[in-house]
Amino acid sequence: MVDLFYFRGMKKLIIILTILFYGCAVKKAIEKDLFIGSYNMTVIEVENYGDIPLFLKIFKDENGYQSEIKLQNKTNGSDGDFKIYSTSKNEDIFEIKANAAGYDINFILKINEENINGTMFDTFEVIGKKI
Repeated sequence: MVDLFYFRGMKKLIIILTILFYGCAVKKAIEKDLFIGSYNMTVIEVENYGDIPLFLKIFKDENGYQSEIKLQNKTNGSDGDFKIYSTSKNEDIFEIKANAAGYDINFILKINEENINGTMFDTFEVIGKKI
């Protein structure tokens, strides 16, 4: 009689542990998004400015992907903030539309694992790395 109760208890324990294990594995797989994170990026050789180092943060909320861009070195009285109008993603390419210092700016950025390659205004090269 004791062996029967022991067997039922072990069976329940195994089922509970299995459900917990797979539940945690599924949650971890859902939370892993390789694009979300912070990046150091540089716009290369902008006329009258030279290289412009930027800080990019990509995150997700209930509306999808969002982004923040700030100057790494605030100069010329700028507060360093970009007003982001939209952030959209198509496969591994992000398009970020923003405004800074009164100029509308468009970034097209391809994010490949830890690296960013792309353009600003379809003219200036942008490179970067995840931090």
